[in-house]
Amino acid sequence: MTLGKRYGQLDGELTYEYVTAFTWIQKTLGGKQTERLLKLRPLQSREEGTAFLYSDRIPMPKVPASEFLFRP
Repeated sequence: MTLGKRYGQLDGELTYEYVTAFTWIQKTLGGKQTERLLKLRPLQSREEGTAFLYSDRIPMPKVPASEFLFRP
């Protein structure tokens, strides 16, 4: 449990650092830079029922039942 808690803390910190860096980068881009970036990697609309493998959108995988893992 202790290691799981620590992992969660570190994962949260890493996520915060990514979001902070990407936000800063986005704010520093000029209009032409933003246009070029969107041509390289278009933003996709949020679609329900999809997941990501790295940065690629994939169909939502079937998740097997896991309730048994949480029973005492």
